[in-house]
Amino acid sequence: MEETRGEKRERDERRDDRDNKRERTDDRRGGKDRDDRRDRDQGREERRERDIDRKERGGEEKRDDRRGERRDDRIENRRPDRRPPGPHPPTKPYIVDREKTCPLLLRVFCHKGSFHRGEDFSFNGKEPSDGSNIYTWRDATLRELTDLVKEVNPEANRKNVLLKFAFVYPDKRGKPFVKEVGQVFSSKKGEDDLKTLHELHFEVGDFLDVAILNAP
Repeated sequence: MEETRGEKRERDERRDDRDNKRERTDDRRGGKDRDDRRDRDQGREERRERDIDRKERGGEEKRDDRRGERRDDRIENRRPDRRPPGPHPPTKPYIVDREKTCPLLLRVFCHKGSFHRGEDFSFNGKEPSDGSNIYTWRDATLRELTDLVKEVNPEANRKNVLLKFAFVYPDKRGKPFVKEVGQVFSSKKGEDDLKTLHELHFEVGDFLDVAILNAP
């Protein structure tokens, strides 16, 4: 029996409907698969980021712990101060065996009213004309030096005289520098009487400048 044109068209339409339904089903299935893959990828990325954050936090905590341990070790192993806080006992005095040690030559310059100026010294034989030579030791006190100065300078023998002492030596630029180190009263005791050349950091070759003043 020959198929009529209408039946053929109806059959074609049913076939097209089945094909369209199949395509829509495949599209829905494919979209769902894509969504599933996207969700899986997103979840995997989130888990990876969480793992990275967890590792970083753990590393920072370990570093902080190590820093704290090192800091504690430094505190525990810190060497104590050489001298404890509080009052310190006096240091052992510097004493020279004068019977076995030769005295040193000390150039002394006395000036009435003030110290000499630094430019008055040149360290090449052009020192002030009021210089004298005395022999002493590094443990000599300022009081002892005062007695020696009195022997070479009459002005120091007067009553109520104040003798101020200074070392003269070249500075970093090689120019003479006058540094005051102490003072002694001729007729009464003072706090600088027992200071020694050694305590005042005298070095061989320094000059001793003495200002002779009226005591206040």
